[in-house]
Amino acid sequence: MRARGRTGLLAVALALATATAGVARGESRVPFGGTLEMAWFSAPTTLDPAEALGFSEVEAARLIYDTPFRLDAEGRPVPHLALSLEVAPGGRKARLEIRPGVQFHDGTALTAADVAASLSRARARVGGWVLGPIRAAQAISPTVLELTLTRKTPELPALLAAPAAAVTPRGREPGKLPIGSGPFAIEKWGGAGSRELTLVAFPRHFAGRPFLERIVTRSFGARQGESAAYERGAIGWSYRGAVAFPDRKPRFPTVSLVSPAVATVFVGFGVDHAWLRDLDVRHAIRWAIDRDAARAAGGVTGAVAAVAEAPPGLGAPGNGKDVSPGTPPAREVVRAQGALALAAGREPDLRDFMRQGGKLSILVDATRPEDFDVALKLLDMLQGIGLDGQVEKLEPREFAVRVAAGHCDLFLGSAVAPASDRAWAAAAAAAAAGDATRVRAELARASLTVERMHALIEERVVLIPLFHHPFQIHHLAALRGVGAGVDPLARLGLGDLWLVRR
Repeated sequence: MRARGRTGLLAVALALATATAGVARGESRVPFGGTLEMAWFSAPTTLDPAEALGFSEVEAARLIYDTPFRLDAEGRPVPHLALSLEVAPGGRKARLEIRPGVQFHDGTALTAADVAASLSRARARVGGWVLGPIRAAQAISPTVLELTLTRKTPELPALLAAPAAAVTPRGREPGKLPIGSGPFAIEKWGGAGSRELTLVAFPRHFAGRPFLERIVTRSFGARQGESAAYERGAIGWSYRGAVAFPDRKPRFPTVSLVSPAVATVFVGFGVDHAWLRDLDVRHAIRWAIDRDAARAAGGVTGAVAAVAEAPPGLGAPGNGKDVSPGTPPAREVVRAQGALALAAGREPDLRDFMRQGGKLSILVDATRPEDFDVALKLLDMLQGIGLDGQVEKLEPREFAVRVAAGHCDLFLGSAVAPASDRAWAAAAAAAAAGDATRVRAELARASLTVERMHALIEERVVLIPLFHHPFQIHHLAALRGVGAGVDPLARLGLGDLWLVRR
């Protein structure tokens, strides 16, 4: 096997001092070549790793770019581009040595200067909230850079494994065809929000070339469209392949599996109406929502209603007796109506909006069809407390732009944890909901804790978690290595898959 995936990363860690690309590739009879045409869970809104917040963006970044560290199958950071990390006494300086001989997809050498520039750029971006403790990064030789930290940072290796720590040539913002040093290079992409992305194996990847020659990803706007494509063999990997045909045996030999429930679907807030900042309004919306009904509307196998910002699998409370005191009630219509009436009494614009039959805009990403059904259910719940609205399906890029600018009333967002920890999951959800600046500042000040992150989110009701869902995967039996590639964080390990030739 290649030095990647659940067991491969450990091999890299043990052999860091001596491994070469040839050694890391090792002896194997697994066949190279073949194209995997697959459905993507939703279209990535960007291929800039410093902007990666959602599942598709994070997965794309892992294929295209490399980071100094990576998380192993148990969520522990292990060296990747890095050869060593030494922290100076006092914990405010760190020396990071980078593996020599690594190449970008365009053939240029990856150096410590590229790493330093990439970290510096990412710190100011939305996905760079995880880099909050890094005050500065400076290359002091072609293979060594020095990090200046705001505090002692025992979690530094985990920070350097996040997508935001991905390295681009000279730290440049990726263009139309982004360049990284990862196992796959971009062969074809229509730009931000495009529904199709074609990746080709990078033969000079330092950990060995991927087995697959090419990955072609597509995003669908309807479950039935994706299921039909899987049924007729147009794609060999689907998240919704069995949904439209539950009583029919698949035409092709199929394997199905369900990942852990690690993705959080939440309601976020825009700024088109100033009264939406009123805490009573936000509490009213929260209390109006039946999370279990929202989960059911999504129709995702294995989803669980949310009682916290982080999934139960990462240590958050579940739906049983372990729910902590102070957990927001699942639904309290009368309480919601009272809070909304209080807000309307002091907010003339809200009072006029309700009297005149105004409609809230609820945005959803058109390539996440489950979100549309959830939004319709939310609309029914909001109408029950006197708020009307309309659901808008937008193409991924327009959705991302409007959400980032706050040009909406509500939106359905999704976040994935960058590490196997409840506090990190809550922080990721807050950043995806638009509070990345505050989360970055908090992380620069102190290590993340569950209590502090929950308080930060509750302070302004930054988001309303609805449910946590897994990724249900259906793939052709001829595609091997999938079971070993889906880990506790639902990372897919696409670089480790191979096709059995007929």
